[in-house]
Amino acid sequence: MKIDRHLTPDTIANYIVNDISQNDDLRGGIAADFSCASGRLMRKIIDHVEFTKIVLNDIDGEVIDYDLFLQENLEAYNLDFENDLSAQELHQTEGYNLIIINPPYSIRGNKRYTTQIGDLIIKSSRVLKHILQSLSLISREGVIYCIVPTNIFSSETDQRSIRALSAAATIDKIEKFGRGHFTSASVETVLIRIKNYDESAFFKLLGEEVSANFEKKIPSKFTVERGNVSIHKLDGSLHEYEGKNRVRFIHTTNMTGKKLHYIKQNIVHRVFSGKCILMPRVGTLSIEKLVLVEYDRFIVSDCIIVITGNEVDSLLKMMREDYERVKSLFSGHCAKYTTLTRINNLILEYENLNKI
Repeated sequence: MKIDRHLTPDTIANYIVNDISQNDDLRGGIAADFSCASGRLMRKIIDHVEFTKIVLNDIDGEVIDYDLFLQENLEAYNLDFENDLSAQELHQTEGYNLIIINPPYSIRGNKRYTTQIGDLIIKSSRVLKHILQSLSLISREGVIYCIVPTNIFSSETDQRSIRALSAAATIDKIEKFGRGHFTSASVETVLIRIKNYDESAFFKLLGEEVSANFEKKIPSKFTVERGNVSIHKLDGSLHEYEGKNRVRFIHTTNMTGKKLHYIKQNIVHRVFSGKCILMPRVGTLSIEKLVLVEYDRFIVSDCIIVITGNEVDSLLKMMREDYERVKSLFSGHCAKYTTLTRINNLILEYENLNKI
């Protein structure tokens, strides 16, 4: 079975074991790892802390090493933890005292996952999906240890859920780990501990966050858009010279205009014109890549953000003066990126403060 599998390295496993060993309240209950692979991490934990029952789950039925648990009261499952109905099959009447989650990080195609929380349907990243599933299974006194990408705390997709959870539970950041700890993924991660979870408070706060999202925003005098041409799908159709039906094409590699490229326009390409600000959406921002251009017609890749409006000169001056703030809007546990929403919010803030 081909799945994303990031086995927990010993360095991170040791932090989990050491922290659990210092918490006497966790001893004697039910412990679970819902994406357990072989179960080696749980074996390390129960070598130091005794539990009355161990629950292991992995969607791949061939990976759990049952020989590691011959002397334990073990329940093992091969369920899809990302499926709400399947996850509820893991329910224990008394709830879990300890849950370990090291969820997959990949979200190919920027896929969003849905979870039903009370009467709400929440869209989230894949990582938060695993956390939400675990929250529905933990006991009132239980503790969840999560190994998650560092950007979960700045993700726009998850910000409302994270805000509500931070108010309805205690979230401690135990240790941050740089790239290179996982052999199968280049990702910055953080080990967090969630405890004192109040489900009713979370439901209430989450409902308030969702309702607030529908409040009307003050319209800006600027328009923030992105291109719709994937550089990876051009298949050699870039040209160095103008020609019939060819339009100037701009990607992050030729934003300054030193190198000219053209592509043949078709009906699906989003065409821009006039004076506007260009900036990268993906990659490392530099002040040289905050540029003002003025062309009759041009097309940009989906890695470029285009800002139009009557006062783009003033806006560009403000953004360059406030460069460190603009740069801080780029984040990501793999490639750095920003979003239209982040840039829109920054511009609205400038406008509300009468800076432009």
